[in-house]
Amino acid sequence: MKKYNLIAMLLVVLLAFNYQIVDSLAADKGMSFSVSAIHPENQISQETSYFDLKMKPGQEEEIQVMMNNATDKEITVEVGVNSAITNNNGVLDYSWNLENVLKKAKENNKDKTKDKIDLKKIAYDSTLKYPIPTITTSKKEVKIPAKSELPYTIKIKMPEEAFDGILLGGLRFTEKENTNDKSEGKKGVQIENKFAYVIGLILQETDNKVTPNLELNRNKIAPASLNGRNAVTINLQNTEMIMMRDFEVDAKIYKKNGKEILHQSSNKSLKMAPNSNFNYAVDWENQPLKAGQYLLKLHAKNQATTDETKEMNQEWNFSEEFRITTDEAKKINEKAVELVKEPISWWIYGLIGLVLFLLLLLIISLIKRYRAKKKKEARRRAMKKKKQNAFKKQQKRKNEQKFKS
Repeated sequence: MKKYNLIAMLLVVLLAFNYQIVDSLAADKGMSFSVSAIHPENQISQETSYFDLKMKPGQEEEIQVMMNNATDKEITVEVGVNSAITNNNGVLDYSWNLENVLKKAKENNKDKTKDKIDLKKIAYDSTLKYPIPTITTSKKEVKIPAKSELPYTIKIKMPEEAFDGILLGGLRFTEKENTNDKSEGKKGVQIENKFAYVIGLILQETDNKVTPNLELNRNKIAPASLNGRNAVTINLQNTEMIMMRDFEVDAKIYKKNGKEILHQSSNKSLKMAPNSNFNYAVDWENQPLKAGQYLLKLHAKNQATTDETKEMNQEWNFSEEFRITTDEAKKINEKAVELVKEPISWWIYGLIGLVLFLLLLLIISLIKRYRAKKKKEARRRAMKKKKQNAFKKQQKRKNEQKFKS
């Protein structure tokens, strides 16, 4: 029980921090509604601002959130009931919605100027048996009359099969955009901040301890372009129904059979949602990707936080080879910005010097051969001329003797 109470306490801190940010910004921007959880009897702690419910297999229950509209006009609020995931920064994310992501991906794929998104890769984590949206029913939109409040209801139907650990999710509330305002905005460039309230949802059935487990998906080590920067991403997966709250990673990449570290990335204070995965990135430090065989060595650990049991202290070591193809390197390098041009190695200068030296020797040799040939030709002509002159003299003498006689 202590372990789950501590998880609840952490979520309080996280959500309270989020609420402080949202409330302050919302006040500045005139956010027009607010929400608060109505705790049922099976709420583990009545002092929290989110839902932390002790459930039973097959149990059905309705929970409610009070929604308040403080403005003078009716507003429409969009509600998403989502499973918590781990985003690629190693942060818990309650905003990811499978239906919405698929919709946006299909819209993206209609644009021929954009890279196609593989719809088959958009899915819940393979170890998540019970996504929160599949065991809940609720309206996607709610109209709140001016100067009034009303309850929003979520129906929960727990799986028939009992489980240890937790299901973690969140209820996300955002005001629906006004279509008139949106059409007017098309006339100029606008930067719009969209604020949301999130109320956490934890569902658990037992107090049995669950030990976290990390897996590295060797088939998902791949080169990537992240906001115009070259990187290699490594897919890490928490396969258990428990949250890792003090998680750290140290990744080193070498050339295959090499001893020198090419690139390294270390991060602490990461978090992983239950039954989730994320792509941990090793930045290539503005260097171009090169085709070849590489070796990844990755060390990760989760540390028990205050009042957590020692079972939460876990360490993992992975060593995996991977390959970057010529096509992958070329495609990603073309997207990169601010690539550092590699300095020419000394041996290239040496090779260029050697080629120039050999070329000079060849030119000198050709000149010498040419001159020697010219001298030889000149001697030959001189000899021939000498012989001709001698022959002429001899003929002249013969003619003179013949004349005298």
